[in-house]
Amino acid sequence: MFYLMDLERTIGGGMAFYWKANKRGYTTVIKDAGLFTEAAAQEICKQDFDQRTVMISQKVVEKILKEA
Repeated sequence: MFYLMDLERTIGGGMAFYWKANKRGYTTVIKDAGLFTEAAAQEICKQDFDQRTVMISQKVVEKILKEA
């Protein structure tokens, strides 16, 4: 599973902005972020014509949170 990060809001706002489930807005709280299948995440990133959405593995996020 993958989180989607919106780089435009993240870089401009100074905080990480993640897509919510069902593409229903954004959140800065990782527990409120949506999780997307790899295929869905790839398709959403592909459709982003500005290429400002990136996918991040749930496993990577969990590892980072454990190390923090």
